[in-house]
Amino acid sequence: MPWSPTKAISHPLANTQSSNADDAITNLLSYAMIEMMTWQGLGDVINMFRENELGLLPLSLIWAPGLLTRLRIPYTYCWLVFLIALSLMGYDRPLYCASPPILIRYPGPPL
Repeated sequence: MPWSPTKAISHPLANTQSSNADDAITNLLSYAMIEMMTWQGLGDVINMFRENELGLLPLSLIWAPGLLTRLRIPYTYCWLVFLIALSLMGYDRPLYCASPPILIRYPGPPL
């Protein structure tokens, strides 16, 4: 699942206990670090699929992490009521999801 990098909260898989940097910068960098580690572990599998099944060139381990964010490729989240406060994703007001689940397009406003 792609997680949108944000300064409000760190990556869900990151365990940042202490840092000498600002909290917002630490949170934002946690996404890059986790994505780099993910590509180190899964890059060969993804590239094999790209080459063998899709006929695409492989992505380098230097270029691949952060690709969705750099190219601003839109994707959609579908969250249940109790899972997310949109203010954590950079929206200007606290807006909690209501039933049924809402779709959140990133980058962009909620659908």
